[in-house]
Amino acid sequence: FAIHENPCRKEFVSERRNALPEYLDLRDCKNGDMVTVFGQSQPLSLYVPFGNTGVDASGFYYEPTYLRMYGYVELYSEAEEGITLELETCGGITLWMNEELVTDFTPFTRNLVKCKTVSVPLIKGTNRLLVCLDDLAERDTDFYFRMKSTSEHRLMMRIPADQKVEQTVLDQIEESLNQMYFEKEAYISEAVRLQISNPFDRPFPLEVVITPGEFIEKMQDSWKLVLTKKYEMMPEQSTLELLKADEISPGYYYFTVKAGYQGMTIARKIGNQLVRQEFLNHQEKNLEERKACMAETILNYAPENTYKAAVLFFTGREQERAEAIILEELEGVRKRKDCSDFHFIVMIFIYHRFYEVLSERLKRELEEAMLGYRYWIDEPGDDVMWFFSE
Repeated sequence: FAIHENPCRKEFVSERRNALPEYLDLRDCKNGDMVTVFGQSQPLSLYVPFGNTGVDASGFYYEPTYLRMYGYVELYSEAEEGITLELETCGGITLWMNEELVTDFTPFTRNLVKCKTVSVPLIKGTNRLLVCLDDLAERDTDFYFRMKSTSEHRLMMRIPADQKVEQTVLDQIEESLNQMYFEKEAYISEAVRLQISNPFDRPFPLEVVITPGEFIEKMQDSWKLVLTKKYEMMPEQSTLELLKADEISPGYYYFTVKAGYQGMTIARKIGNQLVRQEFLNHQEKNLEERKACMAETILNYAPENTYKAAVLFFTGREQERAEAIILEELEGVRKRKDCSDFHFIVMIFIYHRFYEVLSERLKRELEEAMLGYRYWIDEPGDDVMWFFSE
């Protein structure tokens, strides 16, 4: 991670420290209700950490992006007294208790966690805790906060919910997803079975989103590679067959399992490797045969990316298809998507090696992309984003 501070980031930090985030009154809101900030509306959602000790929304942002998120919980106290909270954050954290500002902790040390201890007064009964987390995102961005009470005083945490919501049902769903696992580290041309138990005496509907683990977001049409399947588990069922491994291209996949209840969604993501038996049967005798085998494997199973385009050029096949792939991926280069530089290097090689057969359009767009690419941290205009690793 780059930890440098550029002029625009310094300007952001200075302005933010002089402007407290907006307070949101969420006491009567429930899961799914829409909340509007900066003219943007988002639904409130239940955050289930599954072992994460904080509230985490870390991610990757192609361009400088101001991030702001809110969290709300009610703390029930048997007595009127104060507690001590240890705060940790990557970003800045603003804390209110019962509409009163407790702290506006604004270290904004990019991707470096900072800590602070605060004293928080509690009234007897329900206490409304609101947290705002914000930061200026630049490429890889750690963005989270953690709170730990160091007091002996025991508190009950509550979240607003419809009267129809039963806590025991939510607990059972959470525990079911928390205990799920794959019994194998890889599935080789066989049924992919998830070990997960139906905690109820009735059918238990699930949705599973299957996403390639290979970095696909640089592709403009990456959504085509995401598969969503719906299942219904029967009472006492403890194994769920998701699919046959050979139904989709081989590779590492993430499986996000979602369960809904009264408008709430609980989701957990785990991963596994899908392998084709035929891959284990190859016994090519020399390097050239291995190269030929690899080329065919890429053509048959790889997504439509620059590496496949390179193989198409090298084998003299489907040049129009190869160019279409590159033109699509150039959008990811222009948007400076994560790892797009690795694909861009292959494009430049194709430009050099196959220049004579490239269309005039592809030549022109590759040349424009090369001339317009922001290569390093001292590039003119690069006043906020440090392309540290790229």
